[in-house]
Amino acid sequence: MPHRRPSSLWLALLLALGAACNRQGTAAPRNLLLVSIDSLRADHVGCYGYARPTSPTLDRLAAEGVRFAQAQSPTSWTLPAHVSLLSGRSQESHHVLTSFDAIQPDEELLAQVFSRAGYETIGFYSGPHLHPVFGFNRGFDAYVSCESEETAKLHGPPAWESSHGDRTNPLIKERFGEWLVRRSESQRPFFAFVHMWDVHFDYIPPEPYASMFDPDYKGPLDGRDIIDKGFPLDAPARDVDHLRALYDGEIRYTDDTLGELLAMLDRAHLLDETLVVVVADHGEEFLEHGGKTHQRTIFQEVVHVPLIFWARAGLPRGRAIAELVSLEDVAPTVLELLGLPALARADGQSLVKLIRGDAMEHAPVFSSLYFDFANELAFASVRREQSEIIYSGENDAWEQYDLGADPGEKAPRPVADEGLRSLLTAQVERAKSMLTARAGAGKRHRAALPPDVTERLKKLGYLR
Repeated sequence: MPHRRPSSLWLALLLALGAACNRQGTAAPRNLLLVSIDSLRADHVGCYGYARPTSPTLDRLAAEGVRFAQAQSPTSWTLPAHVSLLSGRSQESHHVLTSFDAIQPDEELLAQVFSRAGYETIGFYSGPHLHPVFGFNRGFDAYVSCESEETAKLHGPPAWESSHGDRTNPLIKERFGEWLVRRSESQRPFFAFVHMWDVHFDYIPPEPYASMFDPDYKGPLDGRDIIDKGFPLDAPARDVDHLRALYDGEIRYTDDTLGELLAMLDRAHLLDETLVVVVADHGEEFLEHGGKTHQRTIFQEVVHVPLIFWARAGLPRGRAIAELVSLEDVAPTVLELLGLPALARADGQSLVKLIRGDAMEHAPVFSSLYFDFANELAFASVRREQSEIIYSGENDAWEQYDLGADPGEKAPRPVADEGLRSLLTAQVERAKSMLTARAGAGKRHRAALPPDVTERLKKLGYLR
C-alpha cells in the first residue's frame, strides 16, 4: 500500500494530541483537586522565601508548576473568603459578610458548574465556617465533614474542647482514601474540594512537628487557648517566636498530609489527569500590627496568600508570576483551563493568559473587612502593583503604603495617588450602599445556625 500524507485535519489532530501530552505521554488534566489551607500566610511558605522547611510539598508543586507570587485574599477570614474562592465574586457582590450570613440561593458556585458538566463532585470540610448550613454543599454529590466529631453530633460544652483544639488531618486522609476506593471503577471526571483546617489556631501539631522548629523552648505557652490567655498581646518576643514555630509545625504537618493525598491519587492512577490548585483563604497575625490570629485587619500578613497551579501536563513548569491577582480569579481560571463554561457573574478574571506567559492587564485588587456584630465597614483597601491604600471605617482614616520599600506596612504615608484613592472611594461608597440596602432587607439571607455550630463558633471567638 503506498504511503499517504496525512490530511490537514489529521495533522491538526495529531498536533493537538501531542500538545496534550508531556514527554512521558501524560494526558492533559480533566479532573480538579482544589485544596484550601486555612490560615496559611504566604511568607511562611518556602517557595515564597521562608527559610524554615515548612512546605516541601508546596515547594515541589511550585517548582513543577505555576506559582502566583502576589495573590491577595478579598478579606481576612474564612467564611467570606471561601465564598469568593468558590464563586469568583467579591464580598460586595455575594453579600456574605458576617458569621451569621448564608450564601444567597441564586449564587452560583464552582461545584454547580462541574456537576452540570457531568463531573463527580466531592467536598471535604474540616472547620465550622465551611459547614453546610452556610450553603457550601451546593452542587456537591457528597459534602463530607472531616472534623474529629461530626458537628451535628455536638451539643454545647465541652464540644470536644472546641474546633480550635481539633486535629483534622487524619480524618481528611481517611475520608479522602475512602472516597478513592468508592470511585475506583468510575470513568467520570471529578472535582474534589479539600478544606484543610489544622494550620488554623490553636497551634497544636503532633510530634515530631510540635518540636520541629523550636525544640529548646522552656516557656509557658503551648499553642493552646490562642484566642485568650494562650497568646497575650504583651507576650515577650521569645514566647511569640515559639508560637510562630508551633504555627510552622502545623504548616509542615498539613503540607505532609497534602503530600499523602497526592500520593493516594497517584496510586489510584488519577494524578496524571488532575489539575491541582492549592490556595489559602487568609493568613495569620503575630503582633505585626499589634494583633493576633485574623479577622482584625487587612494588612499583608492576613491577605497575602499562596496560590499554586500544578499538573503533569498542560501547564508551564517552574513559572513564577509577579502580577497581582485575587482569590476571585481562581474559579474563572480553573474553568477555562478545563474547558468548562464560565461563571455567569464572576468579578474575577481568568488568569490563563498569565499562566501561558502572555501579557494581561489586571484590575487593581480590593480587600475588605466588615464588623461581625454590626452593619458597618471596618476596613477596605486597594492595591495596584506595590502601591496600597487602606481605609479605616472606624475613624474615617486613609493611609498609603509603598510595599516595595515598606513590605511590612510600618510606615504609612499621606495618600498621594489620587487615582488609586478614587478607586477605593468608589469601593467604599459601594460598600456603604450595600450595607444600607442590607439593613433594609433584614435577615433575609442570614444562616439559621444550629446550636452546635453556634457553640463551636463561639469557642473560636467568632461569635459572642
